[in-house]
Amino acid sequence: MIAVHLRTHVDARQSAAREYVIPLKQNLEIRNVFYPENEDRFPQILGPTISVRPVMACSGVRSEFGKDADLKLLPPAFNFAALKAHVMAALCSATEHAVMNCRDLIGGNSLNHFEQFLEFEETVPLFKLFNSLLVIGLFDDDDLKDVLTLIHPSAFDENYIPVLANRYGPEEIEPLVFMKNKRAACYSTDMER
Repeated sequence: MIAVHLRTHVDARQSAAREYVIPLKQNLEIRNVFYPENEDRFPQILGPTISVRPVMACSGVRSEFGKDADLKLLPPAFNFAALKAHVMAALCSATEHAVMNCRDLIGGNSLNHFEQFLEFEETVPLFKLFNSLLVIGLFDDDDLKDVLTLIHPSAFDENYIPVLANRYGPEEIEPLVFMKNKRAACYSTDMER
């Protein structure tokens, strides 16, 4: 799914990430801002700016095919709003289920499902999908605040109240930033020696 629907948009955004358009106003043309020895080479630009970000364009399902139409293929249409909602719900669910001290079918715990994320490898499909949607620009500030709250609730949640873990009551869900990582512990003990 990432390769078919999102890769084109991600590549387009990343290719234009360092491109800027500087509109030349009449008074800037007089200063000759492109002359290397000019001291006022980088003046403050107060004119309108032009975005070079690629626009997400999709093509619908076609019933007729032809050579000319195949040369101008676009990525297939996709419901990005539903995908974004699903990714946010899956991140919340994965965080709640991965940090609980429960056992899976093979006898380990759910921490194994998040170990790859904690090492920032690109092998977890959910985080690859989140990364692609983030590069495309589908997440707004509120969505990023929700993700940061999942990562470190005591720092980013305004209503955060620490819950004391007791034997019979609910335990506090450990944030992602404080999860114990077995491999990281092995590396830290090797480095200390």
